[in-house]
Amino acid sequence: MDVHREILDSSAGAVCVDARFLTKAVLSLKLDVVPGEGMLECDGSSILFHSKTLESMYREDPNLVTRAIAHCALHCILGHSTPNDECSPRGIAEDMAVEYILDSLGTPHLSLPDGPERIYSFERLVSMAGSPSVDRIAEAIAQESQWKLSMYTRLFNRDHHASRTGNDDRWKEISKQALTEIEGFSEMPAGRTDTFMRLLRIRNRRRHDYRDFLRRFVSKSSLPKEDPDTFDPIYYTLGLQRYGNIPLVDSSEMTDNRSIDEFVIALDTSGSVMKGPMTRFLEESLDAVRQCLPDGRARIHVIQCDTMVRSDTLITGAGDIASLSERFEIDGGGGTDFRPAFDYVDSLIEEGRLKHLKGMMYFTDGLGTFPEKRPGYDVAFVFCDDGSTEHPIPPWAMKIELVPEDLGPETIR
Repeated sequence: MDVHREILDSSAGAVCVDARFLTKAVLSLKLDVVPGEGMLECDGSSILFHSKTLESMYREDPNLVTRAIAHCALHCILGHSTPNDECSPRGIAEDMAVEYILDSLGTPHLSLPDGPERIYSFERLVSMAGSPSVDRIAEAIAQESQWKLSMYTRLFNRDHHASRTGNDDRWKEISKQALTEIEGFSEMPAGRTDTFMRLLRIRNRRRHDYRDFLRRFVSKSSLPKEDPDTFDPIYYTLGLQRYGNIPLVDSSEMTDNRSIDEFVIALDTSGSVMKGPMTRFLEESLDAVRQCLPDGRARIHVIQCDTMVRSDTLITGAGDIASLSERFEIDGGGGTDFRPAFDYVDSLIEEGRLKHLKGMMYFTDGLGTFPEKRPGYDVAFVFCDDGSTEHPIPPWAMKIELVPEDLGPETIR
């Protein structure tokens, strides 16, 4: 058997033994060898080693080969498939994330002597960035000195990034499978896979359309109004021609009406909330509401609240939406407490100003005090960030997680 093939096959098997949740990924990558020397490359379909470099790695430490295979597999699982310079902040951040995961596992065939130094460097950057997400880490790395960037490249880089291809559906599915397996991998000591699970959840996070949430509260009713959509002029005129003044099919005198009668849009205006996404969220929400406004019957409350209710703008028609869009200003900047907004809405219900409240959407960063009791209407808390933050909510609430790309450009001025 070819010595290079024997090295690669035994190394791939060792990866699967040490980290079973990587098995599908490793088996999905073809391991190839070409003559000469050079840094290994992975294009999402295969890992290409150079023969002399492979021999040198194996002689120095067999774990260097298993580590390289696991390194490339993790890049693919985490969606690191956009070609970039491995010495750039983004390229370094991607390498740091996968190497930290492998160092954290501490398994026999994936461990390397300089692991503690890598762990320290990555955790230092996480503390600076506030998150292990690649985007945040890359921002922190961009502020470092050139000497530090060179050190990070030496410590964390194992592959050449230039040959990376698209982030295809096959790897997205493998990533989901890895998340499912690692969540049920009870043999792994607690804490070792925490960062990997966070990054996998960022990668596989479902993007919600909060407009779908609004549609859940659309009322269906019939109005005494001619419905032109159900009118067929062919049968109508045929009847008039053949039978005089008797149409075969007349137009319907009732029209199906879809509307949102009562709803609350609450905005967390505390100092920790990003204002740009909040105004874009409001604009998109108002646009969705505009399409479902019943004439003269709507009561849509737009509430701004930090530790207290700062304002309440009532919308009863399209004119109110236009007016709010033109003069909207954020009022707040203090801490965060969700309870005043809920108390205020309860008071509107008690006073009879809201009689058939459908629900509430609350845009926030989640850093506040939630009500203890479930309100008498459905509630969804809306979060918008890079996906790296966990957002615990009460069991009675719904969660809608967005990334800035889910929102359109800001139009409220």
